[in-house]
Amino acid sequence: MQELLARGAERLQNARSFALVLGEDADDAVFLAREAVRAALAPRAAFILSFPEPHLGQLQRWAHILPPTSPGEPQKTVLVIPKKDCAIASVSYEEREDELAIIITPRNQPLQKEHVHVRPLLPAPDVLIVFAAQREQVEQKFLSRMIVPQDEQTITIVANATPAAIASFALLKAAFPDINAPRACSLLLASLLLQPRRFRTMLSQELLDTAAELL
Repeated sequence: MQELLARGAERLQNARSFALVLGEDADDAVFLAREAVRAALAPRAAFILSFPEPHLGQLQRWAHILPPTSPGEPQKTVLVIPKKDCAIASVSYEEREDELAIIITPRNQPLQKEHVHVRPLLPAPDVLIVFAAQREQVEQKFLSRMIVPQDEQTITIVANATPAAIASFALLKAAFPDINAPRACSLLLASLLLQPRRFRTMLSQELLDTAAELL
C-alpha cells in the first residue's frame, strides 16, 4: 500500500496537468473527494479536466464549498476524414481577410461533406486520476474526449474499499506534505461525513485520524 501511495505521490509531484474522472454511479461522497483533489491541485496545475461535470442537484447542494472553475486550455477542434471514405493527398490552409480556408486535396474521388467529421479535442493530461474500483468502470464517452495517459500515469482511488476522502487525503499528503488547502479540507470532511453507513459504523482509527487532521 505504501509503495503504491509513493508512486502515486511522485506522479502528482511531476505532473502539471490532470484529468479527474468519476466512475459509474459515483455518489456525492466520491464526487466531493474528487472536487477536493481538484481544489488542492489547482494552484500547481496548467489545466485540470473533470468528468462528468457536476449535475444541477450537486451544484445546488454543494455550491457554497465547491472550488471555482479550474484553469483550462482552449479547446482544440479536429477534422476527421476516414481514409476508407476519401484518401487525402495534401492539406493546407489560407489566411483570408475574414476567414481561414482549409484546403484538402483528395487523391482520387472528390471529398463530400459527409466525409468530414468535426470533433472537439481536449489537451492530453499528464496524469489521469480515476475515482472508481477500476479504470474500466469509467464511461468510455469521457475517455474518448481526450488523449488518455498510459496506464503507468493512472492513479485509481478505489472508492469501494476505503472511503474516497481517506484515500484522497493520503495521496495529497504524500505528494505535498506541507499542503495548505482549507477548501480541499472542507470538501474532504464533507465527503467523509457522507460516506456509506458501513464506513461510518466501522469508526476505524484511520477514519478518526483523518477527520481530526481535516478539522
